Amino acid sequence: MSEVLDESLIKALERQPCPIYLIDINGTILWTNISAQEIAGLDAGRIIGKRISNLSWNSRPETFLKLLKKANRQKTVDFETVLKKDDQCTLNKIHIFRLSDKTKRHTFGVAVLPSDLLSSLSILEKENGIILLVDRKIIFQNTIARKIFNMDINDEFILPTYCSQFESVHISKSAQSKSASYFQKKIMRNTRFRVDWCFKNQHNSIRFVDVQHIPLQKTPLAISLILANDKTESKLDELKFRILFQGSPAATCIIDKNCRILDANPAMINLFGYSRKELVGKIMPDFCYGVDRNIIKQMLLDESSVLNNIEIASSKKDGTPLMLLANASVQKIGTEPFIIMSFIDQTTEKEALISAETARRLYQDLFENIPISILFVDSNGRIMDCNKMITTLSQYKPDELVGQNVHRLFMQDISDQEALTNALKNGRAENIELRFVRKDGDIVYVLLDSLSIEIGTLLALRDITDLHRTLSELEMSTKKYDQLVSQLPIGVAVTDLKENILLANDALARIFGASKEELIGKSFLDFVSPSSKAIIQEQTNSHNDNAVAKYEVQIIRSDGSFRDVEIMSSWLKDESGSVIGTLGTIEDITHQKQLERMKQIQDQEITLYGRLLRHDLRNDLGLLQCYIEAIQMIESDLDPESIQFIESSLNVIERMNNLIRYLERPQPLTTVELGKYISELAEEANKSSTALIVKVNIDPKVKNEKIIAGTLLNLVFHNLFRNAEQHAGPKPVVSIDVRKSGSFAEMIVSDNGPGVPDELREKIFERGTSTKEGGGLGLHLCHEILIERGGSIELLPSEKGMGATFRILIPLVS
Repeated sequence: MSEVLDESLIKALERQPCPIYLIDINGTILWTNISAQEIAGLDAGRIIGKRISNLSWNSRPETFLKLLKKANRQKTVDFETVLKKDDQCTLNKIHIFRLSDKTKRHTFGVAVLPSDLLSSLSILEKENGIILLVDRKIIFQNTIARKIFNMDINDEFILPTYCSQFESVHISKSAQSKSASYFQKKIMRNTRFRVDWCFKNQHNSIRFVDVQHIPLQKTPLAISLILANDKTESKLDELKFRILFQGSPAATCIIDKNCRILDANPAMINLFGYSRKELVGKIMPDFCYGVDRNIIKQMLLDESSVLNNIEIASSKKDGTPLMLLANASVQKIGTEPFIIMSFIDQTTEKEALISAETARRLYQDLFENIPISILFVDSNGRIMDCNKMITTLSQYKPDELVGQNVHRLFMQDISDQEALTNALKNGRAENIELRFVRKDGDIVYVLLDSLSIEIGTLLALRDITDLHRTLSELEMSTKKYDQLVSQLPIGVAVTDLKENILLANDALARIFGASKEELIGKSFLDFVSPSSKAIIQEQTNSHNDNAVAKYEVQIIRSDGSFRDVEIMSSWLKDESGSVIGTLGTIEDITHQKQLERMKQIQDQEITLYGRLLRHDLRNDLGLLQCYIEAIQMIESDLDPESIQFIESSLNVIERMNNLIRYLERPQPLTTVELGKYISELAEEANKSSTALIVKVNIDPKVKNEKIIAGTLLNLVFHNLFRNAEQHAGPKPVVSIDVRKSGSFAEMIVSDNGPGVPDELREKIFERGTSTKEGGGLGLHLCHEILIERGGSIELLPSEKGMGATFRILIPLVS
């Protein structure tokens, strides 16, 4: 046998479940597999060598030999026969195929397909179209398959080309992307697949078929089964539904039993603004308010129920509200019931109705509550209707006015009545001032507006009595303020943004040496000296919105003379806050400037005088010192009292010389200990006077604190000591109590003199205040020196006859 066939082929044939016989050209059996032996009921030894036509085949030997010759030419032959086994006949399919052996002799194989497969296929005769393929040849097809595909036995099965016009709607996704040749190749390879197919058969009829290819055996014979389920009727119904669904102008969707949207047509997508993907899967009651789940479920139970014109609310994707009318009915797609719901957009109509109703209510409320009295009068001037506000104006109730002639409500003056008649005749009149007569006889001023309408004339009355009174008062007030501005002692000017003078008062005219009429319209800069124009420009540029600018300039009067003026200016703004000009006051300070220049000259003269005075004082003091020293040399035996007076005089001369030196070249400011500084001042005062006694009491807590001292601070205490010596009697005593007060050193300086007279206490520190003629400079200087140092001095109250007491504060060095 190995000489005839390859061992691999023999093993493959041995494993096949169908009976296989290998025969030569004469029909002699060369080999069988186990299945063939079981079907024949004989072992291999009793079969091999026999003629295959003698194995009870339902075919004559000569017919079988013809089939063998035919197979030699065509490579394969199929026919039906009946195989007898144990007196039982079974219908079998015989497939004769040609094999070539190594010796190039022709060897044929015979395959017998079991009859139980055919019997099982016959059971499915009424269910599906069935085609049985062996090596892609049709060996069996039932009635339904013939009806669907119109193919004959022994035809090779080829899938018809699908109809392209139904591709996008009816062919499954796999079929859309695969061609007919692709699936034909899968049949050639005996591969399993399933596809929904749309095609036209030989009668040019459209068919929708669910095609399944099920391989039963792949080698050595390709045996497979084609199952075809005709869905043409349901698909055509679905096609019609989808055409209507997609093309419907009404927004329509399909809802399942769980109230979930399964599909939405383009009109619904356009209405709600969502994409189809966003709509599919949404729960309808959550999406459209007013759709009840229970109603949907009840409709699915009672398939004949419908919903008509149910008002529901929803919104677009962008949040725009929608008001819809919903209609729903139950439809079946296949065997499953679904809800088909359509929507009619009534948003515009509803909004229009709502707007109209709102407008009606608004106009009604406006008519009743508007703060203007309204009258409707007919063509004869009779009042047809009025609002509540007329009562406030006229004191008449509305029902008292209806039916009256409107002319009776106004002054019977000819001018008023003519103005009212013209307002009623004209189509429209505005702001006509009339005098209205109230029920109690009082006269009020009103502004009347009229508007002609189809049923008569509408009159609107506004009470302007208060406004009329206010305008009169304002007119009087304006005149008063005009007079006030005109009579102000300082100049007032209003300029525009180009510095042109718009308003000027009499004082400004006097300052500029021109009349008001000559100033109006001219530029303010025309009156400013060249050196001051830059100052005005700088002030204008740096001027902020709210601040008042204050500066000094020099102007040129009409006669060519110069005047110094002080200007205070601020922006003028209109109601919107925009700057429209400048308001300024101009004060003539020429005399003040002259006084300042005179004072400057006087100060210079005083400085020169002081320098000359110090020179003369130094000479006189030197001469006096020489006289005293000469007395000491001439008079050798002076009494002790004379010696004491001479020494005191020399100390005074020394102190005056030191003071002159200090005034010429003031000592630099130094930081000193407070206790040491006060003690040295007291010791120096005791030496300089024969009668004065200065006592010091220092709080230990402040003794080592430091202050800033200098020549001028020494003068404060020297002045106080000298005043005590002059006013406290023959034995003057000064007490100084030193303690700390916050960040200051506090010194209470008191003497045992008669004190300060009451009439001088309030002005004791003013220049020229003194009990002596020509005095009054010392305490004023003390006050100024301490203020300059950041301290102070004040006169404390004291009992009469108890002396003067001063409180001095000097900052401590931190």
